[in-house]
Amino acid sequence: MLRIVCLLLVASWTSAADTPELKVVAGKALPKTCTLELNAHAGKQNIAILDLTKPVKLPHAGPYDVIVNAKGQLPIRILTKWKPVAELKLSDHVGTVFVRGDEFPRAERIVITSGDDAGPGEKGHKPIQSASDYKQDMVVLPGVYTVWVVPANGARAQKIAEKIRVLAGRETRVE
Repeated sequence: MLRIVCLLLVASWTSAADTPELKVVAGKALPKTCTLELNAHAGKQNIAILDLTKPVKLPHAGPYDVIVNAKGQLPIRILTKWKPVAELKLSDHVGTVFVRGDEFPRAERIVITSGDDAGPGEKGHKPIQSASDYKQDMVVLPGVYTVWVVPANGARAQKIAEKIRVLAGRETRVE
């Protein structure tokens, strides 16, 4: 009996030691309102990280799908089937697009799409990211994108920039 209890204690100690404490490094380009979701596989517990400044003890070693959420924006899946390590640098996986908007019409939405998207309101349109106003850092994966403005007056969406290149850890500005 004592042997079984000792084995259970060792098993629980090793499984607790296998679950890492995760430190998230947000980087300078990300909005301050970012949160993370760690969606577990195989029916394990999901994690929501609301404060990126504090380390989080994970309940299991994963794998997780890592999703970045910025207030008022679409969620962005940055990693799939990720096995946790001690530190996750978000700036290695995402960049941002900042649309100044001084020369553009008053916006209902700012929309980021792939280069071949027909735009908001068109058949087959798939937004990659959107925000409700100008002067917000919109979180996207590194890549090449087109930026659209959906005017507040109900007019047709306007393409304001195309072939903008977003790099990981960097802010790309549309003036």
